[in-house]
Amino acid sequence: MPSIAQIGAAVEKSFVMEDWHLIGPDYDRTLMAWFENFDSGWDQLKAKYGERFYRLWKYYLHLLRRILSRPACSTLANRLLEAWRPRRL
Repeated sequence: MPSIAQIGAAVEKSFVMEDWHLIGPDYDRTLMAWFENFDSGWDQLKAKYGERFYRLWKYYLHLLRRILSRPACSTLANRLLEAWRPRRL
């Protein structure tokens, strides 16, 4: 994953950096809410999707939670680059 400096250097001639936001901590709660909803409704879904699907979806949500909990891997979001526009001179 590129560093903040590498991202900045790559975009500085074309974009204006408005804000930098790491969504990992916020997205962690979202992923766990998704899993809780999925898990609590599983009895209604298991006949259609099967245990393999349950294990894969559980693995995916928990893996993504783990990845996003690491600052070096956290997703950049919310106005990283507010709009495509020439750099201010």
